[in-house]
Amino acid sequence: MEGIIDHVMINANDHKRAVEFYSWLMPKLGYPEKMDHGKSVGFRSPNGSVWVTGTGEEYKSQAFSKERVGLRELAFRAESPSEIDEIAGEVEKNGGKIIKKPYTNDRGDCQFFFSDPEGMKLEIIARKKQGSH
Repeated sequence: MEGIIDHVMINANDHKRAVEFYSWLMPKLGYPEKMDHGKSVGFRSPNGSVWVTGTGEEYKSQAFSKERVGLRELAFRAESPSEIDEIAGEVEKNGGKIIKKPYTNDRGDCQFFFSDPEGMKLEIIARKKQGSH
């Protein structure tokens, strides 16, 4: 079996705002195809998809917390630090919040942490190329 995640589904209290944010973000991350099924909106790449759907009415008073059981963060791979810098410069203009500006970690990978409009933690990482200095 090949280690590929087929799809991820994100619940959002403010579905409209979340769809607007992910409609901006996902094509930049390599998910160009948008599929709108009303309550669920997906973004597909050749390797999988990310979906945004509304929460149930009984959960609308709850906010995302990375400390609760379930998803902690969602990380995407970038090809280069320049791709990360481009997205980082636009996150807040599109409704997200910067958690930690792009930086190079001790392994030489470039990382960027931010949240979507619901507060879900997202990351973009460009791995250091093997054999480079």
